[in-house]
Amino acid sequence: MSFYRDTIRKARKQHECELCGVIIEKGETYHDKAGVEFDGLWSSRECNKCRPIIIEFLNSEHWNNNEGYNEGLIREWWMDEKCDVCKCKYTDDDDVCEKMTHYCRCEKFEVEI
Repeated sequence: MSFYRDTIRKARKQHECELCGVIIEKGETYHDKAGVEFDGLWSSRECNKCRPIIIEFLNSEHWNNNEGYNEGLIREWWMDEKCDVCKCKYTDDDDVCEKMTHYCRCEKFEVEI
């Protein structure tokens, strides 16, 4: 038996986004996901700020559609695909760009010309 559910909900209390860790405040909408996989039942809450990143990741070559995704996979993809062409890219001494303002992406992302 398997299933997958992705429901847009309005928060009746605070929740934490499973990907970026931001607090989803009461009254905000978020994605409430649940499913059954090989390991059993799982559930996740994701903020709206993470949605465009997730969609871009799912359309990338990095994602294997036989597998799920998590914060680590999305962050690794962002750093591999985006940081190398960004004017604010991280240095060799740092493993994270100092301009990161959202857990799994940089809002100051700008392509080097």
